[in-house]
Amino acid sequence: MKAFFTRRLYIALATTALALVPVLSGCGGGSVKGVDSEDWVADVCDRFIEFEDAGIELGDKFMEVDFSEPEDAKKKLLALFNEMKKEFDSLEADFKKMGKPDIESGSEVREAFLANFDVNRKDLEGAIKGIKALDTDSKDIEGDVIEIFEDIEDENFRDVLEKLADKKDDVWEIVDLIDEDPDCAAVIFSDE
Repeated sequence: MKAFFTRRLYIALATTALALVPVLSGCGGGSVKGVDSEDWVADVCDRFIEFEDAGIELGDKFMEVDFSEPEDAKKKLLALFNEMKKEFDSLEADFKKMGKPDIESGSEVREAFLANFDVNRKDLEGAIKGIKALDTDSKDIEGDVIEIFEDIEDENFRDVLEKLADKKDDVWEIVDLIDEDPDCAAVIFSDE
């Protein structure tokens, strides 16, 4: 039972794109097109749910990794995490094309998402680097994989947007619109 839980934990950590540190970046949003808030949230939700579905498929493949064959396990893990990085990069590229919600604080909302992409990209790249460095002669390669993820901090993205909303009241509209779609909220506000 514990192995099942920990394997699910690895893939949840790797696929959850919006559950980490709330650092705002200076990505600039002044020239980005404003989009009706409801339409923007609907587009964002659709794309993030699609990403989550891809992550679940990769998670199922992850569950099939046989750690009793360390060399093969390492190859399969690298292939899975490289595929996850492709999915993540595609999600980020699509998000950047979506503009910003047409509220006064739309640029700040967009920047909060982009900052989380930056943090998650670094974590994902760190995981790939850690997997590449795995010692296949280790007696506990599965435990070594767990260690790769132990240092990842996981602040809920809801907290990120709510902190912003406490400063910029119009951001509550975006939080509420995400909450109106339970499937979307489960992905964007996941605390895994």
